[in-house]
Amino acid sequence: MSNPTFEEQLKYVENIAEQLEGGNLGLDDMMKKYQDGMTRLVQLEKELGEARQKLTQIRHSNAGQPTEVPMDAVATGQGGIV
Repeated sequence: MSNPTFEEQLKYVENIAEQLEGGNLGLDDMMKKYQDGMTRLVQLEKELGEARQKLTQIRHSNAGQPTEVPMDAVATGQGGIV
């Protein structure tokens, strides 16, 4: 059996949120669901951070040398596009 995808994990967390909002669970079940959801959210945030680090673009500096520029710098206009 393969590991669930990011999207499948996110859908699972969304389902937990719906269950918690529904108000049909007892306190113990709500606490267990909340803990499970938060654990999965932390993992999802970690995966997003890793993906962001991988997303770099090659830009050329003024000297013509290729330079890796993080996507954050490109998005904010600090990518040194020549």
